[in-house]
Amino acid sequence: MERRDFLLRTLGTLPVLACAPEVEALVTPPVDIAWRRYSICPTTESALVAVAALVRLPHGERLSSQIHNEVDSSLSSLESAVSAGHAESILLAAHLRSRLAFGSVAGSMNYILGQGIRSNPEAFLEALAKRPELRGNSKILLNLGLDFVDRFDEQIVEIQGRINALGQANDPELRAVRDEAIALLHEGLERRSRMASTPRAGTA
Repeated sequence: MERRDFLLRTLGTLPVLACAPEVEALVTPPVDIAWRRYSICPTTESALVAVAALVRLPHGERLSSQIHNEVDSSLSSLESAVSAGHAESILLAAHLRSRLAFGSVAGSMNYILGQGIRSNPEAFLEALAKRPELRGNSKILLNLGLDFVDRFDEQIVEIQGRINALGQANDPELRAVRDEAIALLHEGLERRSRMASTPRAGTA
Protein backbone atom coordinates (compact mmCIF):
# COMPACT_ATOMS: atom_id res chain seq x y z
CA MET A 1 0.00 0.00 0.00
CA GLU A 2 1.36 3.43 -0.94
CA ARG A 3 2.08 5.88 1.90
CA ARG A 4 -0.67 8.25 0.70
CA ASP A 5 -3.28 5.47 0.77
CA PHE A 6 -2.09 4.36 4.21
CA LEU A 7 -2.47 7.89 5.59
CA LEU A 8 -5.93 8.30 4.10
CA ARG A 9 -7.16 4.96 5.43
CA THR A 10 -5.78 5.43 8.94
CA LEU A 11 -6.62 9.12 9.38
CA GLY A 12 -9.96 8.38 10.99
CA THR A 13 -8.60 5.80 13.42
CA LEU A 14 -5.34 7.52 14.43
CA PRO A 15 -6.18 11.16 15.22
CA VAL A 16 -2.51 12.08 15.66
CA LEU A 17 -2.10 11.74 11.88
CA ALA A 18 -4.53 14.59 11.30
CA CYS A 19 -1.83 17.11 12.15
CA ALA A 20 1.07 15.17 10.65
CA PRO A 21 3.13 17.14 8.10
CA GLU A 22 2.78 14.34 5.53
CA VAL A 23 -0.97 14.90 5.38
CA GLU A 24 -0.44 18.46 4.13
CA ALA A 25 1.04 17.08 0.91
CA LEU A 26 -1.89 14.77 0.10
CA VAL A 27 -4.13 15.44 -2.83
CA THR A 28 -7.64 16.47 -1.86
CA PRO A 29 -9.20 13.58 0.12
CA PRO A 30 -12.90 12.63 0.16
CA VAL A 31 -15.22 14.92 2.12
CA ASP A 32 -15.61 12.60 5.09
CA ILE A 33 -11.86 12.24 5.59
CA ALA A 34 -11.25 15.95 5.00
CA TRP A 35 -13.92 16.82 7.59
CA ARG A 36 -12.58 14.29 10.08
CA ARG A 37 -9.13 15.78 9.75
CA TYR A 38 -10.41 19.34 10.22
CA SER A 39 -12.50 18.43 13.28
CA ILE A 40 -9.42 16.87 14.90
CA CYS A 41 -6.93 19.53 13.79
CA PRO A 42 -8.74 22.78 12.82
CA THR A 43 -6.07 24.78 11.00
CA THR A 44 -6.05 27.07 7.99
CA GLU A 45 -4.68 24.23 5.87
CA SER A 46 -7.18 21.60 7.02
CA ALA A 47 -10.07 24.04 6.50
CA LEU A 48 -8.95 24.78 2.94
CA VAL A 49 -8.51 21.06 2.20
CA ALA A 50 -12.08 20.45 3.39
CA VAL A 51 -13.34 23.34 1.26
CA ALA A 52 -11.53 21.87 -1.76
CA ALA A 53 -13.14 18.49 -1.12
CA LEU A 54 -16.59 20.10 -1.05
CA VAL A 55 -15.93 22.21 -4.15
CA ARG A 56 -14.90 19.06 -6.02
CA LEU A 57 -18.37 17.54 -5.59
CA PRO A 58 -20.68 17.76 -8.62
CA HIS A 59 -22.78 20.92 -8.77
CA GLY A 60 -25.88 20.63 -6.61
CA GLU A 61 -24.89 17.36 -4.98
CA ARG A 62 -25.86 17.15 -1.31
CA LEU A 63 -23.92 15.37 1.39
CA SER A 64 -24.99 11.87 2.31
CA SER A 65 -26.87 11.13 5.53
CA GLN A 66 -23.74 9.41 6.83
CA ILE A 67 -21.67 12.57 6.41
CA HIS A 68 -24.55 14.62 7.84
CA ASN A 69 -24.38 12.54 10.99
CA GLU A 70 -20.60 12.73 11.20
CA VAL A 71 -20.58 16.50 10.81
CA ASP A 72 -23.43 16.88 13.30
CA SER A 73 -21.54 14.93 15.95
CA SER A 74 -18.31 16.92 15.65
CA LEU A 75 -19.15 20.59 15.20
CA SER A 76 -17.37 21.99 18.26
CA SER A 77 -14.08 22.71 16.47
CA LEU A 78 -15.84 24.55 13.68
CA GLU A 79 -18.02 26.55 16.06
CA SER A 80 -15.01 27.63 18.12
CA ALA A 81 -13.04 28.63 15.04
CA VAL A 82 -15.90 30.62 13.48
CA SER A 83 -16.63 32.37 16.79
CA ALA A 84 -12.94 33.32 16.92
CA GLY A 85 -13.14 34.88 13.45
CA HIS A 86 -11.05 32.29 11.58
CA ALA A 87 -11.67 33.24 7.95
CA GLU A 88 -11.04 29.83 6.40
CA SER A 89 -13.36 28.15 8.90
CA ILE A 90 -16.10 30.65 8.07
CA LEU A 91 -15.63 29.77 4.41
CA LEU A 92 -15.79 26.06 5.28
CA ALA A 93 -19.01 26.62 7.24
CA ALA A 94 -20.57 28.29 4.19
CA HIS A 95 -19.54 25.48 1.86
CA LEU A 96 -20.85 22.87 4.28
CA ARG A 97 -24.16 24.69 4.72
CA SER A 98 -24.69 24.86 0.97
CA ARG A 99 -24.37 21.06 0.76
CA LEU A 100 -26.61 20.20 3.72
CA ALA A 101 -30.17 19.38 2.80
CA PHE A 102 -31.86 18.27 6.00
CA GLY A 103 -31.61 17.47 9.68
CA SER A 104 -30.54 19.29 12.78
CA VAL A 105 -27.06 19.84 11.37
CA ALA A 106 -28.43 22.34 8.84
CA GLY A 107 -29.91 24.41 11.68
CA SER A 108 -26.70 24.11 13.66
CA MET A 109 -24.72 25.30 10.65
CA ASN A 110 -27.03 28.32 10.25
CA TYR A 111 -26.22 29.29 13.83
CA ILE A 112 -22.48 28.66 13.52
CA LEU A 113 -22.16 30.55 10.25
CA GLY A 114 -24.09 33.46 11.73
CA GLN A 115 -21.47 33.76 14.47
CA GLY A 116 -19.05 34.87 11.79
CA ILE A 117 -21.00 38.07 11.21
CA ARG A 118 -19.54 39.75 14.26
CA SER A 119 -16.31 37.78 14.64
CA ASN A 120 -15.12 38.52 11.08
CA PRO A 121 -17.71 40.39 9.01
CA GLU A 122 -15.59 40.67 5.87
CA ALA A 123 -14.82 36.94 5.84
CA PHE A 124 -18.53 36.25 6.38
CA LEU A 125 -19.48 38.38 3.38
CA GLU A 126 -16.75 36.81 1.25
CA ALA A 127 -18.12 33.38 2.12
CA LEU A 128 -21.63 34.42 1.05
CA ALA A 129 -20.22 35.87 -2.16
CA LYS A 130 -18.61 32.52 -2.95
CA ARG A 131 -21.79 30.61 -2.09
CA PRO A 132 -24.46 32.93 -3.55
CA GLU A 133 -27.24 30.42 -2.85
CA LEU A 134 -26.85 31.38 0.82
CA ARG A 135 -27.40 35.07 0.20
CA GLY A 136 -30.67 36.36 1.56
CA ASN A 137 -31.00 33.46 3.99
CA SER A 138 -32.53 34.98 7.11
CA LYS A 139 -32.11 31.65 8.92
CA ILE A 140 -28.36 32.30 8.84
CA LEU A 141 -28.47 36.03 9.49
CA LEU A 142 -31.00 35.89 12.32
CA ASN A 143 -30.29 32.56 14.01
CA LEU A 144 -29.08 33.80 17.39
CA GLY A 145 -29.14 30.48 19.21
CA LEU A 146 -31.03 29.07 22.15
CA ASP A 147 -29.63 31.60 24.62
CA PHE A 148 -31.76 34.30 22.98
CA VAL A 149 -35.11 32.48 22.84
CA ASP A 150 -37.93 34.79 24.06
CA ARG A 151 -35.37 37.42 25.16
CA PHE A 152 -36.38 40.12 22.72
CA ASP A 153 -34.38 42.95 24.26
CA GLU A 154 -31.19 40.88 24.04
CA GLN A 155 -32.09 39.85 20.50
CA ILE A 156 -32.37 43.51 19.53
CA VAL A 157 -28.93 44.25 20.95
CA GLU A 158 -27.36 41.29 19.14
CA ILE A 159 -29.00 42.05 15.78
CA GLN A 160 -27.95 45.68 16.02
CA GLY A 161 -24.43 44.46 16.78
CA ARG A 162 -24.49 42.39 13.61
CA ILE A 163 -25.69 45.35 11.58
CA ASN A 164 -22.93 47.52 12.99
CA ALA A 165 -20.30 44.86 12.31
CA LEU A 166 -21.32 44.43 8.69
CA GLY A 167 -21.36 48.20 8.29
CA GLN A 168 -17.62 48.19 8.97
CA ALA A 169 -16.92 45.99 5.91
CA ASN A 170 -15.90 48.43 3.19
CA ASP A 171 -14.73 46.18 0.36
CA PRO A 172 -16.53 47.59 -2.70
CA GLU A 173 -16.76 44.12 -4.25
CA LEU A 174 -18.80 42.95 -1.24
CA ARG A 175 -21.08 45.98 -1.06
CA ALA A 176 -24.10 44.33 -2.69
CA VAL A 177 -23.85 41.27 -0.43
CA ARG A 178 -23.37 43.50 2.61
CA ASP A 179 -26.32 45.77 1.83
CA GLU A 180 -28.62 42.81 1.20
CA ALA A 181 -27.64 41.24 4.52
CA ILE A 182 -28.04 44.50 6.43
CA ALA A 183 -31.50 45.04 4.93
CA LEU A 184 -32.63 41.61 6.12
CA LEU A 185 -31.16 42.23 9.56
CA HIS A 186 -33.08 45.52 9.77
CA GLU A 187 -36.28 43.64 8.96
CA GLY A 188 -35.52 41.19 11.74
CA LEU A 189 -34.74 44.05 14.08
CA GLU A 190 -38.09 45.67 13.39
CA ARG A 191 -39.94 42.42 14.08
CA ARG A 192 -38.10 41.94 17.37
CA SER A 193 -38.83 45.53 18.35
CA ARG A 194 -42.55 44.98 17.80
CA MET A 195 -42.43 41.78 19.83
CA ALA A 196 -40.57 43.49 22.66
CA SER A 197 -43.19 46.25 22.83
CA THR A 198 -46.19 43.89 22.80
CA PRO A 199 -47.44 42.99 26.31
CA ARG A 200 -47.29 39.27 26.99
CA ALA A 201 -50.27 37.33 28.28
CA GLY A 202 -50.49 37.70 32.03
CA THR A 203 -48.22 40.76 32.19
CA ALA A 204 -50.61 43.48 31.08
